[in-house]
Amino acid sequence: MKELFGNAGTDEEILVQTYMSRAAALQSQPKFTAADIDQLTRELGFTENDLQTLDAYYEDHLARGKGFSKYGRWDEAITQLQKAAAIKPFAAEAFYELGTAYKKRWQREADPRDKAAAEKALTRCLEIMPDHEAAFQQLGELGRYAVSVETVGSLGSGKMNWEKITGVAIAVMIFLGLVALGLWTLR
Repeated sequence: MKELFGNAGTDEEILVQTYMSRAAALQSQPKFTAADIDQLTRELGFTENDLQTLDAYYEDHLARGKGFSKYGRWDEAITQLQKAAAIKPFAAEAFYELGTAYKKRWQREADPRDKAAAEKALTRCLEIMPDHEAAFQQLGELGRYAVSVETVGSLGSGKMNWEKITGVAIAVMIFLGLVALGLWTLR
């Protein structure tokens, strides 16, 4: 890192902050991929040691976020987990933990922005790891999805088939609507 910033004081922090701000800009692009992150690290001239430092920062933020979550300190947890997710935007665990922290804070404070942030983070987790059972469960508890990995697996060849999932979800919503209107009775 010294080769990038000379003796600017906290070289690691400067490097991580530069990386995080550039990575955040990349994430706003519609077709953001892991290759974009690889390109960014090359543009910044990361060495193997720099990549290991970045991994250590990720692990530190993730561990602190989980620790704060364990004790219900949602604001601090969210701050740490946001940093972890920014450092590794393709780490499903960071987005799962972040979504869970937002969900817990939403349950405590009833701020609809927290619910939306929880849904966004958990959905990102599923984009990265489509079979993340716990993310499906958390989204279900938020009222977003009532589909589990077992349901998804039984819909086809075991691969995610979003057309069939959407069809099942629509059928369930129509059924529930008919029940609510009293046009269908459960016996």
